[in-house]
Amino acid sequence: MIRVHRGARGTERQGFALGLILTVGLLAGCSNSGGDTSSGGGGGQTGLPPDPGPAGLATVAGIDSNSNGVRDDVERYIALTYPSSSEAGTRSALTQYTKATQATLSDATDMAASKRRMEERIKALQCLHAKRPSDANKLFAELRAQILNTKSRSTAYVMAEEQLGGFTLPLPSPNQRASACSSP
Repeated sequence: MIRVHRGARGTERQGFALGLILTVGLLAGCSNSGGDTSSGGGGGQTGLPPDPGPAGLATVAGIDSNSNGVRDDVERYIALTYPSSSEAGTRSALTQYTKATQATLSDATDMAASKRRMEERIKALQCLHAKRPSDANKLFAELRAQILNTKSRSTAYVMAEEQLGGFTLPLPSPNQRASACSSP
């Protein structure tokens, strides 16, 4: 069971959490994912949107040119970091988490929506653990750094988390994790 608790020191925790998220985001931004980041085509991947460049950093929503619920920069990161056909399940789980998190950022001020989005994110993480049990936490941390790559996105994420004070959510057992996947 996950219980989200906001104590009396919520402001300090929020500042610490925001600082931690920004630090992880900056570190991930300094690393090379090994993929093509040119603004041209998909670097050998068919159907990838172009790199949005600095314009993709201007708003919390970023640019989603194909309207699939995943920002173009994150869609490219997932596809170029996990390109092999054997990693299709990984790409699917990471995309599931990305969609839930992007919606979380958009709904950050709505308590009911934040709770629904938390449920979606937990399901996506359960799916990721089903697909990649040995390194799911590492993949999750790297992806979250890509998603929360600006101060405004990190702030929206913390704001959504603040909506969850006292919220509990039952977790499925490890042998039920695969059922949390939205696609095979």
